[in-house]
Amino acid sequence: MQPPTRGGYHALNMSASQEQYFGSEDDSWMQSAVDKTSEALPVTFPNQVASTSRQRLEIRKLSGPVQTAISPSSLETKQPNLATTRKREYDKAFSQDSKEADERSSLTDADSSFTLLESRDTSFSTLASLSPPAKLRKTTSGRFEHYDAIPPELPPITHAPPATQMDSGLPISPADFTKQFWGNTVLLTPFIIAHNKELQRLFDKQSVPWLTQFELQRGVIRQEWSVEDIMNKIADFGFKKDAETHSRVRTIMRGASSKTIFDDKIGRESDREQLAIEEGIGRGLGLMGDWHGEKDWYGGRIQQVATLVKYDGGFKLQLEPLEMQKSTRFARFLGSRRLIQIRMSKSLVQESRAEVIAFLHNHKFILNGRVFIPLPPKDRVCYAMETNENYERSSDFRVGDQFRMSFQDFLEWHNPIAFNYKQPVRKYFARFALGLSTSVPALEFAIENIHNIDDELVTEDYSPNQGKPPAEKIHTDGCSKINIAAAKLIAKRFQYSSIPTAMQGRIGGAKGLWTISFDGPEDTPRIWIRPSQLKIVHADLNHRSRRIFRSRGGLSTIDSSMFSFAAEKSSIDAIRPLVDWTSPHSDAKLLDEIERNGRVMAKRLQGWSASLSRILGHANRRDDTRMDQDTSEVLKDDDQDQDAYDDDDGLTGDVLGGAPSSLHECASGLVKNGFMPDRSDYLQEKLRLIIKITISSVIEKCRFALPTGTGTSKKLVITDPTGLLKPNEIYFRSSVPIVNPDTQTPFNVLEGDVVIGRYPANLPSDLQLVKAVNIPELERYTDVVVVPVKPTWAPRLGYVTFMTILSGGDADGDTVFLIWLKSIVATFKKKSLSLPSETFEKDNFRKEIENVTDFIARLASSQKNTAHVSFQKTSISGLADETVGIYSHYHDVAVWKHGYGSKHAIRLAYMFNTLLDGTKTGLVVLPDVCAADKYRASMDKQPIEHFKPSSARLYSNPTFILDVLVHSGEKRCEKLLIEFHKRTDGCRHLDADLLYPWKNVKSRIEKAGTEKPFAAVALQEDLNLIIAHVDESLKKYQEATASNASTKPLNMKGTGVRAGLVRKPKNYLQHVVAFFARTISGIMIMSSHEVERVKASYAYSLPNPKFGFCVAYATLCRIKSEASLRGGATSTRAIDEARAVPAGVRKLFDSFEA
Repeated sequence: MQPPTRGGYHALNMSASQEQYFGSEDDSWMQSAVDKTSEALPVTFPNQVASTSRQRLEIRKLSGPVQTAISPSSLETKQPNLATTRKREYDKAFSQDSKEADERSSLTDADSSFTLLESRDTSFSTLASLSPPAKLRKTTSGRFEHYDAIPPELPPITHAPPATQMDSGLPISPADFTKQFWGNTVLLTPFIIAHNKELQRLFDKQSVPWLTQFELQRGVIRQEWSVEDIMNKIADFGFKKDAETHSRVRTIMRGASSKTIFDDKIGRESDREQLAIEEGIGRGLGLMGDWHGEKDWYGGRIQQVATLVKYDGGFKLQLEPLEMQKSTRFARFLGSRRLIQIRMSKSLVQESRAEVIAFLHNHKFILNGRVFIPLPPKDRVCYAMETNENYERSSDFRVGDQFRMSFQDFLEWHNPIAFNYKQPVRKYFARFALGLSTSVPALEFAIENIHNIDDELVTEDYSPNQGKPPAEKIHTDGCSKINIAAAKLIAKRFQYSSIPTAMQGRIGGAKGLWTISFDGPEDTPRIWIRPSQLKIVHADLNHRSRRIFRSRGGLSTIDSSMFSFAAEKSSIDAIRPLVDWTSPHSDAKLLDEIERNGRVMAKRLQGWSASLSRILGHANRRDDTRMDQDTSEVLKDDDQDQDAYDDDDGLTGDVLGGAPSSLHECASGLVKNGFMPDRSDYLQEKLRLIIKITISSVIEKCRFALPTGTGTSKKLVITDPTGLLKPNEIYFRSSVPIVNPDTQTPFNVLEGDVVIGRYPANLPSDLQLVKAVNIPELERYTDVVVVPVKPTWAPRLGYVTFMTILSGGDADGDTVFLIWLKSIVATFKKKSLSLPSETFEKDNFRKEIENVTDFIARLASSQKNTAHVSFQKTSISGLADETVGIYSHYHDVAVWKHGYGSKHAIRLAYMFNTLLDGTKTGLVVLPDVCAADKYRASMDKQPIEHFKPSSARLYSNPTFILDVLVHSGEKRCEKLLIEFHKRTDGCRHLDADLLYPWKNVKSRIEKAGTEKPFAAVALQEDLNLIIAHVDESLKKYQEATASNASTKPLNMKGTGVRAGLVRKPKNYLQHVVAFFARTISGIMIMSSHEVERVKASYAYSLPNPKFGFCVAYATLCRIKSEASLRGGATSTRAIDEARAVPAGVRKLFDSFEA
């Protein structure tokens, strides 16, 4: 009897993947890369228009030899795919038929015509492929029936699944491993974040939108309501959209009425994403036009966050408020709802890292019947993706469940084992971070316009015959080119004022920097990829997601007196405007200084543009969670200080009229509405904290400004495309004229001696003296630093690239700073490359050299459930290793004690640099080495955990440059702080304008008592209701602040600005503000407008000065503005937040002081 068929295949002869997807069209998207029998396998997606090439994917097998790399100038010649070579190597290693393997290794797609670019950091980065096919069972009638990865009627899983033995057989190949290892279910123990079987049936039956489900369960976790309460009100949420319900969850569940208009932008965005998911054609990847009211839409912008905390001897996950800040490659590909960010505090990781890793690698997480599997972490964040499994629920095709991926398919989509099996296993998992960077789709390339090009190498003492070149021998390490046509389109898309010279980003499996090629006028966008840029090899670039480009010290050698002068001047310049409240236009100047000091406008732009913030220049690398090697700790610490104060009022945003969470934005809002520090205690307190942060930045971090026109901030580095620069020469042309401070004449091209440096500048050689020259052939390359491709000689290494001298840098997006201030350049002493001992690596590290092939062979010999846990254990093992930060401290101590150029400090600098890449290289510091370094640091400086180059240290080193600068700056700042405290006598000053509404209504009641007694009684009853409501709000405020009073301070010791500063949980007062904003029922006489004013005025009059501004900030500001003698200016919030003090007005203010 002939076995039944499914989708044209005999069921008994189907492969594992074919069984999983029930049909050839369902699994050809991945089978084409490994199935030897595939010839031409069309892939059809539901709801697609077959005639549209953008929505059609066809994989064809072409015969003929593999082409070799050709000259980059031959633009019209077919270029080889780098994956082809790697695939041929794989086939030779594992296939018995090498001839057939070579024939299959030239997979291309003649019909595919798109590659997308996505942008990051004034540049760009990539996405990946189309959504997988629908999991549908095909019937003989041609219809599709429902299919579940796990049958809905299975009993709940309360323990780890039973062990089963993997199919072993002959030595397993990477492709066989992928097909045999996972199956339909990931065998990890379920952990319930939030789930109730009966409630979930109601959610699905009533089509409650996903984010509304999320918010309802968040309330259950926070014990704001019960599951039964949700069931009783399920009709209020059913068959609606998130835009209608998600922001109103608390109002509905509490049965309260509120006239507050909620911001539903997250709900609207969720609805757009949901429609795109149901459409099933990969619209979330972007570059497919407008979508439901959003111009040039792309997905993945919503963040679902869960915080991992210790609880009752174990762990629990607390759902946090939804965020809408950025978009990542994985989020666009899967959909925002398919990813959960599991965040954990630094202290938790430090104290319980092993326990956290064990918890994460042993579990899959259940939220509302959906199964989320942890991915390799990125620092202290572990992302979990929703798979096609179900838990006590059935798949719902109405919401696109058929488009969900299995965990196996997702791993293969991002980093296919079959083509990356030579990677060290640590690097294999580290590559998942590439999909979690903030990026935006920028441009789509035709597949024939993606070319391969060789790297430019140091050939003086190296030959390609010697094998893979080390990084120091690759001039173009991570750097390639993109043509002018593509650059113009990118500039147009992001509305740049000019065409960018260099773009950092990712495309396919490649990442790095792309510079403009001016090799001839051409209208077709083209891009070139070098071997040094290729991090992940794919079988082909047919998947649309893979064709998207997305864009993303030596001071002691100089006379310290010059720095002391600069430190003193910077201290005065930074603080003086904050304590000047009497000069002409002092209110406007104070407003401008507060907003510039706190980067208020930049942060607003960041919030408005979300993922576009880096591309448009509103954010930089310090917003990354990962500490990049070229990012200084100074910048990182400054943000931590500021964030600590930003939470001072216990809010995370402008909630229902409450105070903004940002310290600087709160202060600027007060000044805008007429408050001044000499007449407002609340503003005084805010300003005092701002001054503390400013002092910390200037003194403790020794950050002081150079005179205008004597240096540049971080600039991208590119290699000289002309080859005209000589060793030790650079080229820099600014698109904006720079004014010479001596001659007051403008210039664009920098010439003369320059100090060039690269963060973190841990080595004396990380700052170098070079000569800036004018090369007319390079004039089109603006706002980047062009370095020579002619090599530099370094002891022991021979000829190396220019960037190798700067802390082993490269050209894949590294940045440098330039200083040409004469007093620095004239006394600068150049240092040769600082190197550790020749046996450095052997003496200090052990290398975990297991590669992917060995890894899967080890797993294949285990029982399947044990193997799944082992896979995840290795995957999660890269969770933030605090050893990197520890060695940063050790280096600080060594520099302070032994000197910047001491052998001990140099060794520790290399320890730090090596550990930064430890997750990819597999290098782990030896335990006895770590113990010895800890002991020496403790002997050099105790206690090490409180060491800081500032006055907070136990004692100072009078010969250490940072201590010299601290001492110089402190003397000047003390005088300015004394001046500030003199202006504030410490007594509370009640503002008559703010008390007026409260006093006025009491006066009216007294006056009406004799003339209109009935009206007076009614008005008094209204006032009593207001008093009772505000008093109850105050009680809740006091309870919330008391419960957080025991929060551990950030720094229990020391005298620095952070000493005793308490880090309070975010949002701990949000419920108080929401309660205060409720409509008071029973009001008879007063209008709603008057009620709000009296409420705010009475709250302000109470003894706690912070309470009134916490709950009624917006209303108090309006009262003050309206009472101003010069009158208040009315505008919408959006218009008001878009305003800033113009540069021309700032110059006018400066002229008054002059």
